[in-house]
Amino acid sequence: MIGFKCIGCNYNTELFEILLIYFDRHSVATVGDHTPFEQYETGLLAETTDSGLRLALCKMGTPVAEVVLDQSVQVDNTPAQSMFTDPFKNAVKRTAAALLTKETGYTSPWGIQTGVKPVKLATQCLAEGMSPQEGADFLGAELNIRADKCNTLFRVAANESAILKSTPTNSFSLYVGTPFCPTICSYCSFGAYPIGRYETWVDRYVDAVVAEARATAEVLIKAGLTCDCCYFGGGTPTSVTAAQLDRIMSGVLEAFPSFTELTCEAGRPDSIDAEKLEVLRRHGVHRLAINPQTMKGETLAKIGRRHTPEDTIRVYELARNMGFDNINMDLIAGLEGETEEDFAETLRQIRQLNPQGFTVHSLCLKRASAMMRGENRHSTDHSVMDRMVNMGYETAAAIGMEPYYLYRQKNAAGNLENTGFARPGYFCRYNVLIEEETQHILGLGAGSVTKRVVGPGDLERCFNIKDPLQYIAGIDGQITKKIDFLSNMY
Repeated sequence: MIGFKCIGCNYNTELFEILLIYFDRHSVATVGDHTPFEQYETGLLAETTDSGLRLALCKMGTPVAEVVLDQSVQVDNTPAQSMFTDPFKNAVKRTAAALLTKETGYTSPWGIQTGVKPVKLATQCLAEGMSPQEGADFLGAELNIRADKCNTLFRVAANESAILKSTPTNSFSLYVGTPFCPTICSYCSFGAYPIGRYETWVDRYVDAVVAEARATAEVLIKAGLTCDCCYFGGGTPTSVTAAQLDRIMSGVLEAFPSFTELTCEAGRPDSIDAEKLEVLRRHGVHRLAINPQTMKGETLAKIGRRHTPEDTIRVYELARNMGFDNINMDLIAGLEGETEEDFAETLRQIRQLNPQGFTVHSLCLKRASAMMRGENRHSTDHSVMDRMVNMGYETAAAIGMEPYYLYRQKNAAGNLENTGFARPGYFCRYNVLIEEETQHILGLGAGSVTKRVVGPGDLERCFNIKDPLQYIAGIDGQITKKIDFLSNMY
């Protein structure tokens, strides 16, 4: 176990976040006042002394390296002071990271940055009047973010800007959740349920979502708000029958008939057929997601997906032949047992298919996932993960795609990021808007979240019931709560 302790100061959260960059969550422990620090093979100690804040890396309680920070140093009128509420915390985190890097030999590409929306840092730098290069240099110095990651943040910010500027003032985007999948992937912790167990409930689920759509549309449309984007997500919306898919899309789109962009996550190739694609085409879907995650059959079987790489190619070509001209494909770097060569082969096949965009996700194991609950939790070497993710950037650049949205997750392998790439003109508006949080989001269906923007960077949220059966049973109360929440959006 790795222990950390604060004496006379309150940097528990900051030090815990830094330790998680270097060590597995399950091996890090806060040391209480009555627990001997000497029992921990490795320990990190923060202690206020007469000379400042002392940070020490310890072995069995004995310091082997330490640094004392002068807390009296003022940083007024600097970019750090204007962008961070307490820049001294960054100094504490940088120092802790330096001690741990020396101990482990690992340097995080994202430095001490642990937030999930790092592009906002680039946006803030630009708002402070910095050039992209000045901003990249500042973030590199303040947060130890590697130069290539800093530059990516400003490329993404530039690609987002046109979408953000074109967003209507009195608008919202719509998310419609269908929480069913053919099977549940071993790494997944989202609110998804195997369709085989819920088939008899799907019609009632569709009725509930359509009722929620009609009631909320009446409130928002009467208030003069317009629907910007509509995103059918999941789960996997195409895991239901074609008739059920038609009914949920018809009901929602009749309630919200006008939109700039319509996306559907047809994520699982084993859930797609010509009849369902015809439903999507008839309803005017602009953007389709077909998500193989990997093109290695052995890995697909291991993670619990029932399709093959050949299925992915078949349904992709079917969608193309039916007229879908904006297809995105999701991939995961770091899946169990995959080598760099395996990921390179997946990228080669995706490049050959020639979609309009693809997204590279760093494997992220959440506590609720089957893989995380197993006895042997999978992890991929940091340096291997770094090279895999860089392959994604290199492949995108080679075929003329740009990174246009980026976010991070806790527990991501290699402390890395998720990045969406697309050809210019094919950036997904909804992905940008949901990440930058500058627009209201109306969430329909079990587990969805409605977000009301009340100020820059300030959101209020209304959560739908996660369990689909409880959502169905409580739909009337859910609608009443949602309408009350929406009444303050205008």
